[in-house]
Amino acid sequence: MYCHVLATSGFLRNDMAALTMKGEEQNTTTDDGTSSKKRKLTMISGSSYIPMEKLGTLQGDDAHFICAEKKTVGVADGVGGWSQHGIDAGEYARQLMSNAEYAVVNGEPNSKVDPRKVLDAAYSKTKVKGSSTACILTLDQDEGLTTVNMGDSGFLVIRKDGDVYKSPIQQYSFNCPY
Repeated sequence: MYCHVLATSGFLRNDMAALTMKGEEQNTTTDDGTSSKKRKLTMISGSSYIPMEKLGTLQGDDAHFICAEKKTVGVADGVGGWSQHGIDAGEYARQLMSNAEYAVVNGEPNSKVDPRKVLDAAYSKTKVKGSSTACILTLDQDEGLTTVNMGDSGFLVIRKDGDVYKSPIQQYSFNCPY
């Protein structure tokens, strides 16, 4: 089984983080001594970011992180409407994703990553003005793919056999996420 998950920020404008999950069958023995097959889930992730020039810098409004060790990725798309008030929405998105990565890396050593708790911790530590969408995904051997998604960021799961899942967009109107 191959599963491609595309986590996108906004409308695929400037950044893209992608991960591939590959399932390999392994024979395991259950507690009662019977044999069963279980898939070993792995994640291969990478990113590409082409920032737009903004105020003489090449930073843009988008940010992401990849934590291969914890099989977790996140993307954020700063709400560009803040620029009308002199606020850099990209700074908010970058700080949010930096704080999310910190929460993932410095969480309890043997505990599973909970994307909702990660986003909550990141939000609590983000102190600059602004807002953004956010999508954080983690892959766990026992629980599979776990996600949190706020706003018009999202992800798409496509399997070779045709199963598809698209995360719902959460926004009141353009540039106004929940």
